[in-house]
Amino acid sequence: LACTVTEKRNGSYELAMKYPANGVHFKDLQLRRIILAKPNYTDDPQPFRIYRITKPLNGICTVYARHISYDMNGYEMPTGRTAMSTSEAVSVLSAWATPFTITSDFNIYNITKLFETYEPSSVRSWLGGKEGSVTDLYGGEWHWDGYTCTLCQSRGSDNGVVVRYGKNLTALNQTEDSTTLYTGVKAWWSDGEDYIDCGEVPTGVILDDTRTLIVDASSEFEQKPSLASLRSYAETYIVINGLTLPQVNLTLDFVQLDSLSGRVDLCDLVKVEFEQYNISTTVKCIEATWDVLNDRYSSTKFGTPMTNIATTVMELQKAVKGKK
Repeated sequence: LACTVTEKRNGSYELAMKYPANGVHFKDLQLRRIILAKPNYTDDPQPFRIYRITKPLNGICTVYARHISYDMNGYEMPTGRTAMSTSEAVSVLSAWATPFTITSDFNIYNITKLFETYEPSSVRSWLGGKEGSVTDLYGGEWHWDGYTCTLCQSRGSDNGVVVRYGKNLTALNQTEDSTTLYTGVKAWWSDGEDYIDCGEVPTGVILDDTRTLIVDASSEFEQKPSLASLRSYAETYIVINGLTLPQVNLTLDFVQLDSLSGRVDLCDLVKVEFEQYNISTTVKCIEATWDVLNDRYSSTKFGTPMTNIATTVMELQKAVKGKK
């Protein structure tokens, strides 16, 4: 009766299907079996493993399935494995993910950064979703294609699509979030014996209270850094992580076209113009829901891309709040 696939940028990737209990294939819908469904305009049909089935009295059952890559949640990743680049990290993980293949199409511009499996966890959690995971360290956007998992430097593209009220925009909801705003950043370094911090580096944001983000820079310097180096690191951290800008998310309903120049896929960039809300900005598609039966997107969400909720919680735990 209905079937949708929803994928979030570096997040959940699930299928939901409505099916009548008296349907011809109802008996085939069993836990752990696989549904093959097309998830968007571009990708081949993807395998989704059934993990939950509801059977209400009205006879309309709902079947929930996750992308086959979730099978890696059951693959144990040994501790103590290390790497110093994106390509090395995905190679280490791929060795423990058979029959999955984990690759990347970039190497973070040859910048070395230590990846280490410091605690027992699943292979998939090290791809993203926890502190010290591949996306946490190196960034990038995951693309899931059957048993192949590719970390792309940029999965989407900018095809020049403009979403404008009165043209192709049918509905808009904007939310603003200030939880990522900080008045200052304090970077520190320690080797277990010695300790140094740069003090608070102002971000330029003025709030009614002080919000300082404490950043552990120990893994960024092999030897004890100077105060100037730590301060420079904090200044760079402010810019890279957008600590001076509120998070803005837009949920848009607009007319998608089949042509490349008129459609928007996950991680693509679009320009949004809505004079009534004084909106004129470029945003990234961070969530897309595909209507499998009608071969089109039923909803798309745009906004500031985030790795995942776990990252937000981790950052907030490091924040120190108080009065000046």
